[in-house]
Amino acid sequence: FNLSDVKPLSPLLPLQPNPAHNYTELSIYAPSAGMAQIAITDALGRVVFEQAYAVQAGTQRLSIPTSTLSNGIYGLSLNLNGTQVVDKLMVQH
Repeated sequence: FNLSDVKPLSPLLPLQPNPAHNYTELSIYAPSAGMAQIAITDALGRVVFEQAYAVQAGTQRLSIPTSTLSNGIYGLSLNLNGTQVVDKLMVQH
């Protein structure tokens, strides 16, 4: 995983706030109920946060804690019902 390979999420799926302080929220649209898997990786490719969220069909926000992460740039990946998207996340306390 290279941060230079990260493709931004659709403008309809923003991370807010970004840069994050104690948390960031990801707005997603799920065409059907299922599981959303969030993973955050550091610049060395190490997974520093991973969590599964149960989602319902429709638009919703997922709150992602960042208070335990050090300042820096991370890759955030979302896997939702077999579709994966990746974005950059900046953490600044």
